[in-house]
Amino acid sequence: MKIRVEKRRDKTLVVYSQKRFDLLKSLRRTAYSILSSLLEYSIEGYVIGSVARGDVTENSDVDVFLPYYIPIYRVKLALTQGCLVDEENLRYIIVQATPQSSPRILVKIDDRTTISVPLSKLSKTEEEFLLFAGRVSLKDIEKEKRVPGVNKNLLMIEPVKNGHIEWSIIGREHEAARLLNISLETVQERVLMRTKRMTMGKAGLFIQEDVPPGMSPEEMALRIARKNRLFYSKIRETLL
Repeated sequence: MKIRVEKRRDKTLVVYSQKRFDLLKSLRRTAYSILSSLLEYSIEGYVIGSVARGDVTENSDVDVFLPYYIPIYRVKLALTQGCLVDEENLRYIIVQATPQSSPRILVKIDDRTTISVPLSKLSKTEEEFLLFAGRVSLKDIEKEKRVPGVNKNLLMIEPVKNGHIEWSIIGREHEAARLLNISLETVQERVLMRTKRMTMGKAGLFIQEDVPPGMSPEEMALRIARKNRLFYSKIRETLL
């Protein structure tokens, strides 16, 4: 499915129904359970995207992001000991968007709930992407805080009490960078990437490999590294 980039410039108020607020609370309960279970094992994570901003829909996912590599056995222990999921139901996928980007292990709790674990140090723009999309911590969820961020249609979502104000960041990249307190470079990079996908359709990942049952994600990453020098160069400081 192609991503439709919104180019309208005017700010528009979107008022939420009670059903939408209820959905946000439900998704945040899931996010809270995951973040609190991780923190029990000294693992700090964030929730990014629509659950952080508040503009959730029936298709919204719960996306948890760890800012640095944590051995997957610790993540698995936090989830299983917290009774969030049975070990046999966890799935793992190794992904790398481009040769230049940080590879990640995706821990799939279910089809709509994912924990993303980087396999190398994040670049500045990768770190700032979390703020670009909208990022909340466990404490933020406890305070019912919603944060501004940009959705896949390149609309800035600014939370207000009864919903949000949205506006296209196309042509207003400087304003978006100031509001999100990130570099203009990150905003421009995301705009370029999204508009490219709009014209070319959904882009494939450089690497996307399911981890076979009985194999750890780290073992799978090493197997990929033996065959792919670009992947190897990214993970060698973490796993080698």
